[in-house]
Amino acid sequence: MLFRSPTSADVQWSIDNWGTKWNCDEELSWDITKDNNSTKANIFYLTAWNAPTRLLITASKIYPNITFQHEYIDDKMKFVGRQKIINGNIIEDLNPDWYSKEGIELRELLMP
Repeated sequence: MLFRSPTSADVQWSIDNWGTKWNCDEELSWDITKDNNSTKANIFYLTAWNAPTRLLITASKIYPNITFQHEYIDDKMKFVGRQKIINGNIIEDLNPDWYSKEGIELRELLMP
């Protein structure tokens, strides 16, 4: 199978639709847990530039009864955050300063 390098149109489509310049690099882990009232899926992955907020907003519109929460970190650009999205709306948006108490706590939670 032949693979081609992404074109600038491919990259722009990804930015417009996912909020990041390309798909996830690799899936690090996938975990599904269930209890009496809910099911929770945790997916840990790597992607470039930014968290895929636009992708999650779109997915939450398709599945309006699911709460999407993602936590993200970029140790090169020094940003970290958490968002909760329901039915296309960001209902929680935490973007603490990298060196703040909240930023350090979130980094310690996310960095292996």
